[in-house]
Amino acid sequence: MATVKEIYNLYLKGFGLWKISEILSSGKIPPPKSSWSPQTIKRILTSKVYLGTTVQGTTMKQSYKSKKTIRFSEEKWTVTENTHEAI
Repeated sequence: MATVKEIYNLYLKGFGLWKISEILSSGKIPPPKSSWSPQTIKRILTSKVYLGTTVQGTTMKQSYKSKKTIRFSEEKWTVTENTHEAI
């Protein structure tokens, strides 16, 4: 949670996605996957979850036999606002 708050603070101070990823990488903050990338930072900044919103029904498995998923359009998502405290 502290890392996400730091990302928001850096972005509000005017740092770009690339610079934020460099700062996090040099600060020895463990990344969610292999490394901090601008794409990861963008995904965090645009996620509605950090605004206190729960989003469900965004994807569905194509089949129980397959690992492929189908992504639904935003109109089909179930969005519930103010379900938890926003950052």
